[in-house]
Order: sequence, then C-alpha cells, then structure tokens
Amino acid sequence: MSIGALARETWRDMTSGTAWIGIWTILAALLLGGGISLDVQVIAREARAAADYQASLASVRVVESNQAIDGATCRALAELDGVKGAIAIRKAPEALSPAAIPSASLQTWEYTGGIEGVFDMTSHDPAASGIILAEQVASALGIAADDEAALKSGASTPVKGVYAWDENDGRRTGYAYSALVPVPARGRFDACWVRLWPLNPAVDSLMRLAVIPGDEHQQVDTYSVNASLGAAFDGPGRYAGRITAPIAWILFALGLGIGALSVRRRRLELASDLHAGVSRTDLVAKVELHTAVIALFAAILSVPVLTGMILRVPEADRPALWAHAGLLGLVGASGLLLGALLVALALREKKLFDYFKTR
Repeated sequence: MSIGALARETWRDMTSGTAWIGIWTILAALLLGGGISLDVQVIAREARAAADYQASLASVRVVESNQAIDGATCRALAELDGVKGAIAIRKAPEALSPAAIPSASLQTWEYTGGIEGVFDMTSHDPAASGIILAEQVASALGIAADDEAALKSGASTPVKGVYAWDENDGRRTGYAYSALVPVPARGRFDACWVRLWPLNPAVDSLMRLAVIPGDEHQQVDTYSVNASLGAAFDGPGRYAGRITAPIAWILFALGLGIGALSVRRRRLELASDLHAGVSRTDLVAKVELHTAVIALFAAILSVPVLTGMILRVPEADRPALWAHAGLLGLVGASGLLLGALLVALALREKKLFDYFKTR
C-alpha cells in the first residue's frame, strides 16, 4: 500500500468513527493527562513550600558568638557554591534617632558584607553608600533608597536601601524597626549570617571558621533566622518520597492498556483487512498512526490544565516542571504505541472466524 493510500485509509477510519478516536482520546486525556496533572500538582506544592521556606528566611543560617566573629572570614563565605550572601553583624554602640521621631531610637546594627544577598530588599542602590532601613521605618519617615534621613542630632545620613522584615512569619524579632549601618570588616562581630539554597550541612561547619576561638566558657550557637519551619528542608527527599513517585510506571501501564484495548476492539475489522490482502506492515502502520493521533489529541486536551498548574509555581521552577510533564507524557505515549503494536502483531488472519463469534 502506498503512503498516500495508507494516509487516506487512516483518515477514513478516523472521520467515520471506526477507530473511535474521540473516545480513546478522552480516555487517554483523563487517565494519562490526569495522572501527569496529579504529579505536577504534588511537585508544585513542594516547590511552593520551598519558596515559602526561602521567603521566610528559614534558609538563612546564623553562627553566633558574642564579640567572637571575624568579619572578613564571614564575608568570604559568600564565595561558596549555593551561598547567596553572607554578612557579619553586631549591635551598634549608638542607636540612631530620626529627627521626625525624636522620642524613638531605632534598633541599630552594624554589618559588613553584601546585605542584598541576605536581606530581602524592597529598594536598593548598589552603587550608593549609606544606611539600610527597615521597611516600617522608611514608610514612617516617607523615604526610600537614595534619599537622606534626617537625624535627631541635626545631621543627616544617606539611605542606601530598604529591606522587608515580617515578624509574623516566625522569623526572629529585633529587625522590623531597625537601621543597619555598613562598616569595614575590621574588629569583632556578634554573628555571621549566611543565606544559601539548597541547605548544605557542610556550610554550617564552614561557618564556624568565622568564630574566633576563646576560652572554655565561650558559647557558640548555630540556628536559622526563622526556626518555625525547621532547620532543614530536604527537597530531594520530599521529591523522592512523594505519593506520586511511581507515576511513570503507572502511566506506562495505563498507556499500554489503552493502546491494547483500542486495537483489540477492532480485531475483527483488522483481521478482515489481513484476509483481504493488506500486509502486516501496512496494518501496523495504520494502527500506529491512529494511536499517535490519540496521543496527540490527548496532549492537546491536557496542556491547558497543566499550564494553569505550572503558572502558579515560582517562575524559576516552571521550566523543570514543564520538562517533567513532557517526560511523563512521552512515557504515557510510549505505552499507548507499544500496547497498540503488540496487539496488532498478535492478530491472526486464521482466527477471523473466532473473532467473528466473540465480537
């Protein structure tokens, strides 16, 4: 059979309803597309949990030892793989008092290092110099990055940036109404803050290199800025242990069954084709074309649902989710094609009468 004749025959089977393309497409979309959507939804939930973990600063690790942190060593931790920023911080000897609120003093801290890598900045000018204000303070004073903050002493200081600090999510207190003052790395600090992702226990060990050894009474604490979500987030473990972990095998088995049933239902018709002189190769080609169309249409029906799910996850995670969904789709389609192929190869012209009796 020529390619043109094969295409016409396949088209007639599809448009006449003989191949039940619509029914098998809906079934494949419900079972295969539904399975993929379920797995994507579970993974998306974990991706959002990871994003929330980072947004709440639970991924900021702190090593604290009063007046025993070396600023230069702490800053150098920012060069480690996976580390987004590192700062050494200490309580300032004098608190800043804004001229607009002379009766109130700000919690004032001194820091050294890349503040923008550790704190979530709402406005920031990397090229500028000056203090960093908490969002509540900046809002109360009506200023932003690149503005000047008038002080109670009569002086003024430039504002380099503004950071957000929401204590309602469980993070430690003391920074929601504060000012951060940049200083050189000289001298000793109280704590070293390191923001990293993914979490790496080895970094905790390296952070202790910033601690200047003291006597036997020296206290060194390691903790997260936000301990309410736990000190660890095992992303790979949560992914491997998700309830839909065996979904690829399930999709392949479902595809195999749908593909096999779609051909088995037509075994009388297909055996008749063999009896009429259609070659096995042409028969298999026609069956596989029908099955490929089913897979294609099922994918088209499933894509809008998957799109809606994937658009709700953080943008950085979307390409990986699309790749995962596409891989699962290929697994399901492979099952469809293989199931149809196996049944088509198993058909026998000599069993035509048996097929007729059991139709």
